[in-house]
Amino acid sequence: MDPDLNKYDLEHVCTGHPIMSTQQWQNIYHQAWNAFYTPEHFETILRRTASRARRRAILKAIVWFYGFHRIEQVHPLQGGLLRRKYRLDRRPSLPVESPVIFHLRFAWQLLRKLAGYLALARKFKAIHSRVENYPMLDQYMDLAMTPAAEENEAEIEMYHASDAAIAAVEKVRQRQTRRIVSTAAE
Repeated sequence: MDPDLNKYDLEHVCTGHPIMSTQQWQNIYHQAWNAFYTPEHFETILRRTASRARRRAILKAIVWFYGFHRIEQVHPLQGGLLRRKYRLDRRPSLPVESPVIFHLRFAWQLLRKLAGYLALARKFKAIHSRVENYPMLDQYMDLAMTPAAEENEAEIEMYHASDAAIAAVEKVRQRQTRRIVSTAAE
């Protein structure tokens, strides 16, 4: 357990892992965020969304969630666009900064963050516009949206990824067979 209580938040490693080093574990956390919030994945999410209003809400959520992780390195539920900071709120071991340096640094950080959010919003807004202008958006279909059928089970890797997955698929098939037999018997 880490003795620094300031690390007990949503983005720091505070306990040991039996296999990974602290740095590896921290890197995996960041890689998970970066793997999920790619422009390609965002476009896929938008294409799967039925309503225009919902797509706008998703655009805002993506910019908010991805932006806080990427720009401020904090979890989105811990962040805020305009954060209040006080010059005298320092750890006892650290010296109090001069007001000029503190406020200049604070202003620079605020401008840098706002510029990052605007760039991110512009990037994702372009994707949003491209999806909105897609001619056959209401007919979009991909593998995740396709109803499961026995003929395409071979294409879906998760059905064959482990013995447990194979057993689960077999159990569902047996239930379906029992339902068909009981319906036919009635």
